[in-house]
Amino acid sequence: MTHASGLTPFKEAFCNAGYAVFAFDYRHFGESDGQPRQTLSPRKEVADWLVALNFARQLDRIDGSRICLLGTSFSGGLVIVAAAKDGNVQCTISRCPMTDSLASLPGVVGYAGLMQAMRLTYHGTVDWLRRGLVMSPRYIASAGRPASAAAKAAERMPNAEVKHYPVGHFDVYRGEARAQSIDDQLYFLARFSR
Repeated sequence: MTHASGLTPFKEAFCNAGYAVFAFDYRHFGESDGQPRQTLSPRKEVADWLVALNFARQLDRIDGSRICLLGTSFSGGLVIVAAAKDGNVQCTISRCPMTDSLASLPGVVGYAGLMQAMRLTYHGTVDWLRRGLVMSPRYIASAGRPASAAAKAAERMPNAEVKHYPVGHFDVYRGEARAQSIDDQLYFLARFSR
């Protein structure tokens, strides 16, 4: 998600609770630079997290030993990787994380059916081939329910908590689900970042 697509209320809630927030859009997305637009590259996005971390640690009034990374959806998985690579992140919040594409596949099959999973695989393969041929990306709309890989990953992390909300993947960004999610995240931060 980009700032424009629904992250602002989360940023405002953290600021209002007294946390310093450094928010950015990945290269190729939102207000950031980069061509082609809307290009997903986990390696580059983890690198963006590491650059943002280094920048934030140089800011006045920022305690570099008390940094939390927060990611949502695909970025929810990436913050786990970035924190591990950095080695000095105090905690992460991974909201609706995508942590394992293969583990997510049964969720897509269960949610959308085998034919939809096959269509997504086809489109992903075509997009990969187009990229190799230096052609424009293939765009499609897709969605799916989170897989259990996040819970398995959390079991191996110190002080990890997994919260389940009875809503769809994108419903956590509005209404009562957003309010509950924000409250849960602030409660987590109060215990593990101060």
